[in-house]
Amino acid sequence: MKKNNLFLILLISAIILASCSRNNALDAHATETAIAGSIFATWTASAPLNPPPAAASPLPSLTPTSAAWQTPTPFPQARVKSQGLNVREGPGTDYLSLELLSTNTPLVVTGQTAVCNWLKVITPSGNKGWVSGGEFYIELDRPCSQIPEAAFRPVNGAVLLDYRTYEGTGYIKITNPLAADAVVILTNMSRMPVLVVYVRSGEQYIVEGLPESTYELFLGVGNNWLGDQMVFEDSLGNFQVIDLFNITAVTIEFELMISTESSTATPVEEEFPSLLP
Repeated sequence: MKKNNLFLILLISAIILASCSRNNALDAHATETAIAGSIFATWTASAPLNPPPAAASPLPSLTPTSAAWQTPTPFPQARVKSQGLNVREGPGTDYLSLELLSTNTPLVVTGQTAVCNWLKVITPSGNKGWVSGGEFYIELDRPCSQIPEAAFRPVNGAVLLDYRTYEGTGYIKITNPLAADAVVILTNMSRMPVLVVYVRSGEQYIVEGLPESTYELFLGVGNNWLGDQMVFEDSLGNFQVIDLFNITAVTIEFELMISTESSTATPVEEEFPSLLP
């Protein structure tokens, strides 16, 4: 009888440990989606998201008047104010539209960039993307300062900084064969940035309109760009291209094959040019 009781205790303990292990295995993506689903379910139960249009119908107030807004969550919440708001793949009109939202659609906000000019959101349908965060488009339940910055992937050839005083005739064809994205930085001889361009992994881009001058060239390599900090969230290193680029009226065309090999680029940290103002 004692042996049977001991076996039963061990069996129950094993079941409890296995259950805990499965619960701990939930990753951040699943948690984020589950929380969003819970929020949308609460909103759906409390009131319709898209009531029939009425003349001079005021926008829903963010003042807590129902359980949906009183329930604390780890993510900010928002509602769409405009009619026909695009959810895009990234923070900008250059990105493809994933979904078109109607007025009063609730959103879960997971991040922002450019001081909330763009918000990273989850929609009731489960789409994850970016919406314009202007006051005309979105009503937030909290200040922008309480929303964390979110990383994104700029489009290929995106000009991140441009301090050229005029456009010249020089150009550089840039190829990125790496398995990571790259930020290409052209500086003057004082190592002040003149032009900063984003080149995606496996793609090419031609930088045109370079003024006649001598440039140093630096590379930042990584993934997940933080636009407000102007750095990669997952940085794989910063490098200086060994060769100088002399753009003159006679020599105006160059090709750059992005590489982190020691024969063409050297790692730099302290001497890497800052991209912040």
